[in-house]
Amino acid sequence: MLDWNKVVTLREGNTPIFAATVREECWRESGLWEHQGMNPTGSFKDTGMTAAISVAWKKIRWVACASTGNTSASMAAYAAQAGLRSLVLIPEGKNLLGEAFAGVGLWCVDLPVATDFDGCLGCCGK
Repeated sequence: MLDWNKVVTLREGNTPIFAATVREECWRESGLWEHQGMNPTGSFKDTGMTAAISVAWKKIRWVACASTGNTSASMAAYAAQAGLRSLVLIPEGKNLLGEAFAGVGLWCVDLPVATDFDGCLGCCGK
């Protein structure tokens, strides 16, 4: 049984569903599409991040990810909601300033790393 008191949420989901145009129907059988940009951080990553942080928040104090945008904004927001600190490893020179630094001010540390994205992922796994 799911304990709703342990779910970390920013009220993600409930995003609008629109009828697809003729062009979009080529790759969406239903003819419908969901506007994931209407999630709290403007990212489709929110629907997965609520689950990830809900599992982690009672067991740890920090979360980390390698990101150049959407993942970092989502992780920082959900971590802050859970009272966790977050660390974002950004491939040096590859960050998208508007997105990658969205976590600043949300108990988030953004750290440029002198490597590529895969190198940042390696840092998270150690």
